[in-house]
Amino acid sequence: MISIIIPVYNAEKYIIQCLESIKQQNVDLEVICVDDGSTDRSRLLIDKYSRENSFVKYIYQDNAGAPAARNNGLSIAVGDYCMFFDSDDILFPGALKSMLSAIDSSNADIVLGNYWEIDDSGMRTKLIEQRAYIPNMSNRWYFSLCPPLPGNKLIRKKVLDCNGIKFEPLKIGQDLNFYLRLLAVINKIVYLQHAVMGYRIVQGSISRQYSLKILDICNSVDNIKEYYKKLGKSIEYKKYISIVELIAYRSQLSKIRFFKKSDRKKIVHVLWNRIRCCNVPDAKLLKIYIKERIKCIIIIIISSIGCVRKVARF
Repeated sequence: MISIIIPVYNAEKYIIQCLESIKQQNVDLEVICVDDGSTDRSRLLIDKYSRENSFVKYIYQDNAGAPAARNNGLSIAVGDYCMFFDSDDILFPGALKSMLSAIDSSNADIVLGNYWEIDDSGMRTKLIEQRAYIPNMSNRWYFSLCPPLPGNKLIRKKVLDCNGIKFEPLKIGQDLNFYLRLLAVINKIVYLQHAVMGYRIVQGSISRQYSLKILDICNSVDNIKEYYKKLGKSIEYKKYISIVELIAYRSQLSKIRFFKKSDRKKIVHVLWNRIRCCNVPDAKLLKIYIKERIKCIIIIIISSIGCVRKVARF
């Protein structure tokens, strides 16, 4: 059985479309919808849908954030495999069957697939192919560069249970933190070379509203760095994960164009000090490392001369 865990917060616009896409998968599954204190009609819609579809379970919690909702759902999941899905995304027909076949036949711990970015209406806008992020698929560590989006990944649940892996209570970088923890303990990851889901990009969503909390990426990085140290995998961190740290800083740094001058100075000060300390990675990742360092420098230079708008192309 597959357990699909969906944190729900004011998702009335999309939740039924999401559940319908899962219903069509034709595999043994349960869907656990964890309502994180919604104030819209989400509860009414899910209650009605669950009465008509017994595979859907509804849980309510006071607003505590997506990580807490996902952990709450995981605590009652009974499947051998699990997927963490968002309430505004959709699964493509046959996705779970293909993923289940791939993870079973290869005895892998995780299978991940490509995905489409979709707009508010569900129109496909951009195909995100994971192969573009994997310089060598024979080494699981090179998968560290893949987007940490959880909805395109099927996970063997015993890996989470045996290693006590859950979503950390972080403001920024929650998915990245979770994914890198998984990479530290798995034996094998498999790439399914077709699109399995639609990832909805909604303009004006919370993830696209910017404040100085972007600097909390530092807390997420420190948390994962300490985790690798605890596992005795500091060398692996330096060779394969430190470059992900660099990319995370560059990603937050690129948002600097949305801030006033005084805040830009603080962001540059904090992130550049972090960027300078990122380790030089494994040789196969060196070209990416150099490219990312150059991007960071260009962003900072452009910001310092007041031409912030030009950073948009990065």
